[in-house]
Amino acid sequence: MIPDSLHLMLRQLRLSSIINTFPVRLQEAADNSLSHQQFLELILQNEVILRGQCQIKRGTKAASICHLYTRDQFDFNFNKVDRQLVYQPPTCQFVHEGRDMLLLGPPIGKSNSAQAIGLQVIRQGLLILYRDIFNLVRDFMKKSLRYCAIPQSRPLTKGGHMHNQ
Repeated sequence: MIPDSLHLMLRQLRLSSIINTFPVRLQEAADNSLSHQQFLELILQNEVILRGQCQIKRGTKAASICHLYTRDQFDFNFNKVDRQLVYQPPTCQFVHEGRDMLLLGPPIGKSNSAQAIGLQVIRQGLLILYRDIFNLVRDFMKKSLRYCAIPQSRPLTKGGHMHNQ
């Protein structure tokens, strides 16, 4: 049980993970004779993990990424493609250089690769908008696409947007 004063402070600081895990972590600290510093690191680590998960969840929802597909799930036996083509782009160097990426070709996993790249960009704290060709055309037909292309000369910064041009 968390004392009311501590609970209030944790809520004011928006440390929800600590509120939810405090009794368990407190017992764990006692059982393992953790120092104050080790206990603090443990509960703050939980908070960092939770916030990272929430950031990814919010980012993928805002980007309209429907599948959390990672590059490690790419099937090289089915998709005959150079491994470097799959593993290099998610470093997102092209984003930091202010360049675009266009994936063209036969059905070998372009959508999954694009979503994996988008997930990597979200993990870096940037915002994206993912659209397959069908949804992109639909958005233009409805004239509801609220985003504009970023000029080549404007570098992406934390909190900026990445869009296809």
